[in-house]
Amino acid sequence: MQKTIYDELPQSFETRTGLLVAERYGMPERTFKRWLSTSLFRKITHGYYEKRYR
Repeated sequence: MQKTIYDELPQSFETRTGLLVAERYGMPERTFKRWLSTSLFRKITHGYYEKRYR
């Protein structure tokens, strides 16, 4: 499921955009927000993230 969500996310995105994608695949909001703090993502600024890998 995580790979599918990761592939669906744009290269850079707002948290709310990511949450919409995650919800579509059944990932809870809290799980998605914890996932954003992993090495797969880089925080650009408050509420904005970028995927580290394409």
